[in-house]
Amino acid sequence: MKKILAGIAVLAVAAAAQADLLASWNFTGSNSTAWSLPMAGTTGENVASASLSKGGDWEASAGANSLRANGAGWGLDPVSTTKADYLQVDLQAADGYEMTVNEIVQLNVGSGTGRGGTAMWAASANGGALAAFGDSWTTANTSSKTTTGEITGSQIQLRLLASLTATGGSWGFNGGSASNPSLQINGKTTAVPEPATMSLLGLGALAMVIRRKLSK
Repeated sequence: MKKILAGIAVLAVAAAAQADLLASWNFTGSNSTAWSLPMAGTTGENVASASLSKGGDWEASAGANSLRANGAGWGLDPVSTTKADYLQVDLQAADGYEMTVNEIVQLNVGSGTGRGGTAMWAASANGGALAAFGDSWTTANTSSKTTTGEITGSQIQLRLLASLTATGGSWGFNGGSASNPSLQINGKTTAVPEPATMSLLGLGALAMVIRRKLSK
């Protein structure tokens, strides 16, 4: 029985694949208004699809080598998980896997007075309610930003929410470079045991309990 359990454990470990990169996008080489949404991203191992889309009245600015909204595009209403204007990432794991997102890395860019507001990420798994993911920050700086948190599911939705102080100016993702993406979602993928495997593990555990009782 111990050999059987050990064999099942080895198979489970071998089936579990991990990848630092879940998805990424790059906005180098074009004007911001030229990037049409939704847009497919570059996916990591065991990720079936990744899509970047927009919600509400989000409207791209004319900034080059970037994807960014003008102040009116982000909206001036406070940042919240119910905000209508946003950029959204949808991730779908490959069959038999689930994902854990634990890091979002982005290169920010902005200009004018309209970028002097706040931004945050929200996340949901498998169609659940959106909740804050990581901290909020000021959009006034043009720099890189790493947001950390943790959410797991076979389907994961991430929303970038921003509230600007004026309709002028713009803010969003910098173009980066071919080796330095504008937006990157990091984490891991893990194989989900099939029901038959779970049943075998349960039977094995029950057999061990019975054996211990009989040996007393």
